[in-house]
Amino acid sequence: MYKCQALSRCLLLVGCIITIFFMTCIFGCKSDNKEKKAEEISNQAIGIDEKSYKELEFLKLNFKYGLENNFAILRNAKVYYGNDTTKIFKILPLIKKNTLVFRFSGKICDRCIDMVIKEMQHVFPNYAKTNQIVLLGSELNPQVKDTFFGKKVLSYFKNETIGLAIEKDFVPFMFLTDNNGKVNQLFIVDAEHFDLTKQYLQSIKSTIQ
Repeated sequence: MYKCQALSRCLLLVGCIITIFFMTCIFGCKSDNKEKKAEEISNQAIGIDEKSYKELEFLKLNFKYGLENNFAILRNAKVYYGNDTTKIFKILPLIKKNTLVFRFSGKICDRCIDMVIKEMQHVFPNYAKTNQIVLLGSELNPQVKDTFFGKKVLSYFKNETIGLAIEKDFVPFMFLTDNNGKVNQLFIVDAEHFDLTKQYLQSIKSTIQ
């Protein structure tokens, strides 16, 4: 008899736990939906369409990365040009004056990378020859590293970084730096909001010419 009572209590307890779990899920989902709905109503009330909202979120993300990385000093990482690992350089001595650095990985957003390089070629006619534009790439096909859109890519070894917090997120980004290695005007790139990348390159055009 006692065993039956204990079993009944256990089953009742399990039933209560399951009921609480499902109620939490239901009300949690309703709460999330309410928040999303409220956000949509708020955006509509102030006249923000979906495209503008996404653009705003992208700018907020850029602002966040800027706060985390601007004014940092680059780590003086060991780098090499193209595929020639017999000639190793430190990156900071290669930067003589205001320089645009484009840091990217071949594993992330090939389309973004190609679009950025082509726009650079358009904005900076001397793109291939100038030392004021540096391509810092990793995980690239060795066949393209010696002449990536007409320019050699700088690479560093697997365990090296340039010491920026953003590197851990594997997003393509650009920034300005000088011969002291200080990072300024960091900007992440995205194919969906490429007009903003065009604006960024135009805004820094006079700085590196």
